[in-house]
Amino acid sequence: MSDKVKNEVNVLLGSTFTLFKRELAVAFEKTGDKGYSFLLVPTKMDTEGITLTEMTNGISNLFGDIGVDTQPLLDLIGNNTDVTFNLTMAYLYIEFTEETTDDQSKQKQKNVEFAFQVTATGLDNLLPQGLPIELKDVQLAIWSTNRNKIIEEMKLITPQKFLENWS
Repeated sequence: MSDKVKNEVNVLLGSTFTLFKRELAVAFEKTGDKGYSFLLVPTKMDTEGITLTEMTNGISNLFGDIGVDTQPLLDLIGNNTDVTFNLTMAYLYIEFTEETTDDQSKQKQKNVEFAFQVTATGLDNLLPQGLPIELKDVQLAIWSTNRNKIIEEMKLITPQKFLENWS
C-alpha cells in the first residue's frame, strides 16, 4: 500500500490596468488550503493628473450616481485644465485564512491594509490675483498600513516627521 502525497494547489491571478491615468497592478493569490490574499498597488510613481471633470465623469461611469454634489467645486474650478488631480497612491491588501473544522471550510479575515492619496495641483490659479501666496499642491492621504515602502512612496510629511527633521 502506498501513501499518496496530497499536493496543495496554488493559484495566482494578476492584471495591470489604468485608472484615472494611474497604472495599477492587482494580484489574487490562493495558497493551497491556507487562505488567499488580494493586492492592489501602483506600478509607476510619476503620472499625469486628470481634471475634476474627468475624475467626476470617471467615478460616475464606475459607480453611477453616488449622491455627492460636486457642482459647487465644478463651479469654482470649472474646466480649468491647469487644475489637476493625481491618484498618487492606491494600495489595498486583504488577506484571508482558511480554517477547516468538521469537514467545513470557513474564510476568516486576517489582515486588511490600505493607503490612498490624491494630490491636486494648479489650485493657485483659483486664488485672487495679487496675493503673495503660491499654492504648489494640496494632498489628502488616508492609510492604515505600516509598510515602509508604501509610506515612503507617499512622501508623507506628518507634523512629527517635520519636527524630527527640523531640529
